[in-house]
Amino acid sequence: MTRVLIIDDEEDVLAPLAALLQKKGYQVATISRGSIALKTVDVFKPDIILLDVKLNDFDGRDICWQLKAGNKTKHIKILLCSAYMSKKDEYKEYGADDFLGKPFSFKDLLKKIHLHLNQTA
Repeated sequence: MTRVLIIDDEEDVLAPLAALLQKKGYQVATISRGSIALKTVDVFKPDIILLDVKLNDFDGRDICWQLKAGNKTKHIKILLCSAYMSKKDEYKEYGADDFLGKPFSFKDLLKKIHLHLNQTA
């Protein structure tokens, strides 16, 4: 089963988004604090991460950079997301695999997940 980790400090979107992904057959974990991101990745071992750029306690781009620099985590697909569309062109600088503007539709999220995990929609 494909594992999806959602890291976003907007806690009110975590549960509904996780529920929608679980209905599509994904195993989902959510966290709202960047400070536990690396430990959660180590334990949960996600295939793909939906990572907010602007977290309360961390910059999601820095978390992305650390994950992509690690030998055990560099293979994990990372979708950076932000309401600040000016960040769209920066995602590659941090090693992210793609960018998703907020708010996004569930359909667009699924397309990105399928694209990066080489699954069919």
